[in-house]
Amino acid sequence: VTNRTARRIPTPGLVAATERAVKILSALGVWKRSPYSVLIIFVTDRESRMLNRQFLHKDRAANILSFDYGSFGELIISPAVILGEARRDRRSFSEAARRIIVHGLLHLAGIHHERSLRAQAQSEKLEEAVLRTLGRVGTRAPLKPHSIRP
Repeated sequence: VTNRTARRIPTPGLVAATERAVKILSALGVWKRSPYSVLIIFVTDRESRMLNRQFLHKDRAANILSFDYGSFGELIISPAVILGEARRDRRSFSEAARRIIVHGLLHLAGIHHERSLRAQAQSEKLEEAVLRTLGRVGTRAPLKPHSIRP
């Protein structure tokens, strides 16, 4: 875990949750990457916005960006966006960060909710299953329909 922000990040808990989530996804038959390393990088809103603009052509900070490089992947996370989502959903920062890390891991595993309504439903179901197993049961606000590509 790398933190490029001034915000204090609960790194040990997030590393443990990430490792457990990978094991859960493996047991579910979703995670088929071994060996594979996942780098988690917390960035400023400015850096997140720049990367989101460069790679996804969206001019706003993203909660998470996932990059797969074959033998390893990166999860680029904006703590400011996560904190805003946590406040909106009445969750702790750690809960919101775990949720978004699981979401990013699903992307690295090849599950992309943007492709269809079916893929969105599969992604949400897997995300909730992993989070329940991690010990946090909770509903997620559904993904916005406009984020789905035809």
